[in-house]
Amino acid sequence: MEDARVQHNHKTGVNIKSSPLERVKDYHLTLVPSDWFNMDPSCEASTVSEILKYLVSSQFSSLEMAAGVALLKFVSYTQRDVAPLVSQPSKFSHQTHMAIDSNTRRALELTKPLMGTDKKATLFGVMNNTSTATGQRLLHSRLCAPSTEVNVIQKRIDAVEFFCMNRHLAEELQKTLKGCPDIERKMQRVRELK
Repeated sequence: MEDARVQHNHKTGVNIKSSPLERVKDYHLTLVPSDWFNMDPSCEASTVSEILKYLVSSQFSSLEMAAGVALLKFVSYTQRDVAPLVSQPSKFSHQTHMAIDSNTRRALELTKPLMGTDKKATLFGVMNNTSTATGQRLLHSRLCAPSTEVNVIQKRIDAVEFFCMNRHLAEELQKTLKGCPDIERKMQRVRELK
């Protein structure tokens, strides 16, 4: 007797045990209209239109531009009346940044510990002496996708060396930064009020 969960896939002619959608049952799936991938700037919201102007004259392929526009439309759709604060997009390149997959990040305990929930037991937890939320996000992104460019790495090493040699200046700067609000989040809130 055949299992009731086994179904015949008419496209491949193979019996499958369960629907592929059953594997993502804990996720919400939003279907988007195909015209969201339309690159016509005349029918765009202001944020999408602004970004599109930059994208058209940039190094992005037409497929990357269409994906970017669709993503912005999705954010506008899900956030409704709130126009997100979006900076100019930049292209992530495997020539300039190391791609570290999630399994490797986890094995190296870059941002999440293998055992337990103590975030201090990660490289991010050990290195995070930042004074602002913006600094935390920057450190996190640099650990998850480190630069492979020698000149960028050297500039970062020089900056660390400068502040190690001028400890009093580093402490003064750290005190000043602790008083700073999260500028990125504040700008987003200001944008939401418009």
